[in-house]
Amino acid sequence: MKNLKDMNDIKNKILVVCTTDSMIWCFLIPHIKFLQEKGCIVECACSRTGVYFDELVEKYHLVLHEIPFERSPFKWSNIKAYNKLSKLVHEGSFDLIHCHEPVGGAMGRLAGKRWRKNVMYFAHGLHYFTGAPKKHLVYYLFEWFLSFLTDSIITICEEDYGRVKKLHAKRCYKIHGIGVDFSRYDKSEEERSQLRLKWREKLGINNDDMTLISVGELSVRKNHKVIIDAIEKSKAKNHVHLIICGEGELLGELKLKTKNSNLESRVHFLGFRRDVPDVLTAADVMCFPSLWEGLGLAGIEAMYSGLPVIGSNRQGIKDYVKNNQTGFLFEPTDSDKLSEIIDYLYEHQDFYKNFVGRDFVRDYSLDKVVEELSMIYKKEKIYV
Repeated sequence: MKNLKDMNDIKNKILVVCTTDSMIWCFLIPHIKFLQEKGCIVECACSRTGVYFDELVEKYHLVLHEIPFERSPFKWSNIKAYNKLSKLVHEGSFDLIHCHEPVGGAMGRLAGKRWRKNVMYFAHGLHYFTGAPKKHLVYYLFEWFLSFLTDSIITICEEDYGRVKKLHAKRCYKIHGIGVDFSRYDKSEEERSQLRLKWREKLGINNDDMTLISVGELSVRKNHKVIIDAIEKSKAKNHVHLIICGEGELLGELKLKTKNSNLESRVHFLGFRRDVPDVLTAADVMCFPSLWEGLGLAGIEAMYSGLPVIGSNRQGIKDYVKNNQTGFLFEPTDSDKLSEIIDYLYEHQDFYKNFVGRDFVRDYSLDKVVEELSMIYKKEKIYV
């Protein structure tokens, strides 16, 4: 990185590298705006996956470079993507390559160090985690090699932070996620009651039924099937509902599983939602059984909304889900244990209504995370 002799004459130029445009759209806009407000010039490189790319340009006026990354690091077409990115890094006179996601993180670090740039990697969740399949060992080997090319790594959970400190990046940091705008979830008790009544009437949920909610893409990683298995085994299944907010490749499979389990009237697929804060008011408990999760914003948002979280004992989830305090942890493949927890909560609803999750997750707010990032950026001399 060039020396910052005079910020009036020199502005650091940053290239944000992501595998997908959706990562920028969903999570990074506040971070990019913050850097711009500090006088940095920020451009982005990512693949085009849908409407996000054009909206980022038209609505937020970002400078985007389309790089045809594939999500899988084992696709040969990523070589073409790397060559295109490398040319951009070489010709763009960037001071910092700020990369995200496994493929974007790998390509950004390779291209950045090829042209002797300062490289920062934001790890949103390592793929070699406690309980990971043995085949995920290859991700450890990738991270071990790439750490030699990394000036700084930012992590968002204790487990990942402990792991990257054993690698070879020059500096490692941990922050409280990517930041949640909690203002969307601040509602009066009257508003919550009205929304709860509206949604439960709409979905045909009785007042004395316990309602679980799960928010996230319908993918293998999010592991929705274990919730359906657990409800089918539950003694209270005739008094339990499940709301699923999200879309994805497993929608048809999950609907068929629901039908075969005779739970069609109790499992409600709402698709992708922009009104999750409203839908959460209909629920009593968040269920978050991911097979791996760097942190999991859906769980934090639900906890701030006053819901206890039944979460898998994986990575970042266990940072904020504390047994008998903010929720319950279980092995994500153990549907029997999950079923036991569901039955216990149905029989002891007054118990979990006193959980303290809302105050526990305040450090995950957007303001707090931006403050933490600001301290890191100053240490890294991204701005002064």
